[in-house]
Amino acid sequence: MAFDELAPGDDGRSWDPAAPARPPDVALAVRQQLVKLWNELKSMPKRWVIPFLLNPPVMKGAGGRKPRGEALDDGPDRGEVAVFTANGIATVSEIDDIVGFTHEHYVLLWADLQIVARGGPTLESVADARVRFAVIWNLLPLDDIVIAKVMGLESTQKVINLRMVAKNHLAKALVDAGIPKKSGPGY
Repeated sequence: MAFDELAPGDDGRSWDPAAPARPPDVALAVRQQLVKLWNELKSMPKRWVIPFLLNPPVMKGAGGRKPRGEALDDGPDRGEVAVFTANGIATVSEIDDIVGFTHEHYVLLWADLQIVARGGPTLESVADARVRFAVIWNLLPLDDIVIAKVMGLESTQKVINLRMVAKNHLAKALVDAGIPKKSGPGY
């Protein structure tokens, strides 16, 4: 097939070249920030980490996505915990270790997220906790109502407050580490 045979897009161009890659120094700076954030997350109290990882806040200027589910589409946009896995900072298994769900947590999650009704496996058929977390991983970000139930909190506001504490702690840790502020092209 020749290039002139390609159907032009809405703007009249036949193809769009790939977006330019980030300059290596910018990519390295972003990776350093993510490594620092991950190391801080590993040392933070679990009650801060769970709300942060299961429904991360969107950074200013970022286009996050909403929690999944038809009834949840009116909620606030959220960031992605997958940034750590996508950049090779942490594995899903390492995130599972930090979150540390128990069997009781999975029972609650399977019911609240209607995993079987969505075509997923029954909880009893998934004996390995790593595989159970992988099922939940595919449903992230979770709604704050679900996170509150898992954590045994009486309101979603407490989840929001704990996430804010985690976010503020991580921001301070980046500043204390001397991580430069975002500037220039590529950020």
